[in-house]
Amino acid sequence: MKVVRLIWLDLDTVRRFRKEAEASVGAEALAKSRRFRQEADQLRSLGGAYLIRRFVGPAETIRRTEKGKPLAEHIFFNLSHAGRRIGLALAETAVGLDLEPQSAAPGAVGGPDGSGQDPAEGQALKAFCLSEEEQLSGEDFLSLFVSKEALVKACGSGLPDDIDRVPALPLNGLVSYEGQLYFRHQYRQEDEIVSVCLHQYDFMIREETIHAIR
Repeated sequence: MKVVRLIWLDLDTVRRFRKEAEASVGAEALAKSRRFRQEADQLRSLGGAYLIRRFVGPAETIRRTEKGKPLAEHIFFNLSHAGRRIGLALAETAVGLDLEPQSAAPGAVGGPDGSGQDPAEGQALKAFCLSEEEQLSGEDFLSLFVSKEALVKACGSGLPDDIDRVPALPLNGLVSYEGQLYFRHQYRQEDEIVSVCLHQYDFMIREETIHAIR
């Protein structure tokens, strides 16, 4: 069985070691992070660049496919960041990683009064993103959406306009997409949903968390 290595980095760690991260990522990545207005977005960009440089290689060694998926010569990787964490997946074949805080689900996030989104808007979003089978599956929307994201990221194609045609089920197991076979595993960790997808092979996940930036 193959292994997917998941490396996590908290925004608090990036904030604490910001100077060290900025010194390590290179001028282009640093400039990119500074273009964001919100501090959290700056930290996500900076932390993601740090993880890639440390565990994959310098930016100049990474190329992109015609569809825009970044590739390294010696390893497959995929980056995801949402909420308070940044994640990097490393594998021997094409891999996709997506994570979302559960507060990102339709109806769970609202205005300052905490009333949540308009239920009608949430239903419209579900109808647009999910197939009829997925809507009737009993799985919550965010689990299904994260499942789709991980698959298209492994494929390297990005979310299509007809996103309802990207298979979200099963959340765990073998799935066929665009003529290729993928294995997908999803789990919940604290307040987040994590989905990992690997081309052709079933896999186990090994996780580690970075507590300091050097």
